[in-house]
Amino acid sequence: MDEPVRPALVDEPGPPAPAGGPAPLAPEDRAAFERALREALRAPEVRAALGRPGAPCTAGELRGRALAAAGSLAAEAAPEYAALLEARSGAAADPPPPGGEGVRALAAALVVLTPLLSAAAAVIFLLLGYGLRLADVARTPADTLVGTGWTAAAVAALAGLAAGGGLAFTAARHRATGQGATGQGATGPDGADLAARGPDGHGPDGHGPDGHGPGGAAAPGRSAAQAHAAWEEALLRRGLLPWLHRELGVTAGPTTAHPPTSTVL
Repeated sequence: MDEPVRPALVDEPGPPAPAGGPAPLAPEDRAAFERALREALRAPEVRAALGRPGAPCTAGELRGRALAAAGSLAAEAAPEYAALLEARSGAAADPPPPGGEGVRALAAALVVLTPLLSAAAAVIFLLLGYGLRLADVARTPADTLVGTGWTAAAVAALAGLAAGGGLAFTAARHRATGQGATGQGATGPDGADLAARGPDGHGPDGHGPDGHGPGGAAAPGRSAAQAHAAWEEALLRRGLLPWLHRELGVTAGPTTAHPPTSTVL
């Protein structure tokens, strides 16, 4: 008697993915992929190909195909994406010490409140002390109140000077940091001129904007923001633009799209 045929399980998992392959896009990176795709669709050569008569497809169709093939397109920037994931894991491995924010907030509150409270106490003590002296009663408590009032006034003056010096130092440091960031933003994440890079985003020395060499090795000490900007640029130059050129039949040439602007994770 024949055994009944067992139906196949539709949701049965397939074989595991091979080790060492490109990491799939994290959900928070899908928005960055779509932003780079919008930037690629705005490239002059892509817009010119879409606007010519008999174009093989529309911008909306290209966008749908690119989103459907996001995994394979993102694999073109696999070294940069691996460096981004490594930078994120390194940042998560070094959390700020517990209570650090509370201590800083308490110190800031003390810096602000100490001069105010000391000045208020000085005014109260001096008024009471000199009032008792004018009334010619309780001479000893009056002298004590006057002495305490002048001590509080000295504390208020010293605390005010310290607070003013701290504010001036913080403002000067922020001004210097802002000037450094402005100079860095004019030339790219590593200070290299973006115009000197080739179609693949690498400069004359073979290094990319993030310090990557031809093999995709990450430079030590990079922040997650720098790694994210480098991944978006590699995704645009090596993944999206070449794919759009192939789909539209555009002759390969130097890419003219600007690298996408990255946001803070």
